[in-house]
Amino acid sequence: SPKVALLNCGANAMAVSGGYLNETDGTLSTVGWFEVPAGTNSGGLPMPSDKFFVRIESEDPKTEADSDTLVVTFPDIPTRELCARVPGFNFNIGESADGVFVDALDGTAASVPANCEGDGDEMLTYYEIDASEFSNEGEFGVECDAAGCKIIEASEDNPVPVGFRECPDV
Repeated sequence: SPKVALLNCGANAMAVSGGYLNETDGTLSTVGWFEVPAGTNSGGLPMPSDKFFVRIESEDPKTEADSDTLVVTFPDIPTRELCARVPGFNFNIGESADGVFVDALDGTAASVPANCEGDGDEMLTYYEIDASEFSNEGEFGVECDAAGCKIIEASEDNPVPVGFRECPDV
């Protein structure tokens, strides 16, 4: 099944949030955050559909505030704004085809503002991934270190998928 894998070889903790389209009812959902401490691997985080969305953030090394993060960018991948919560919060927000936001954890629309702004909710940029474009059964693998982050695909010359890799000893 499609998945996201993050190998964090940098010095700062990172977090991954995912999103997907429920093809049965047209609901767009976001879930998160999966914490990936420095020097660790997220493993393969499963996504329920072949087309999914991902956002990766890193703690900002220039500040000690937990709320300050840096967004990992992928310039050649299309984006979409999705309703989510900032890192540190568990959430599962659905957006129906008619634009109504629902908190799937409590099942109500009342807990998510109509415009998705306020009380920790906001529209965040996610990257739109098509699993069919990636090797290893659709794994979107990202490896990060002090120099930055890059997408890594398993291949004949590079056979180990990101979800199974370890950081090199420093």
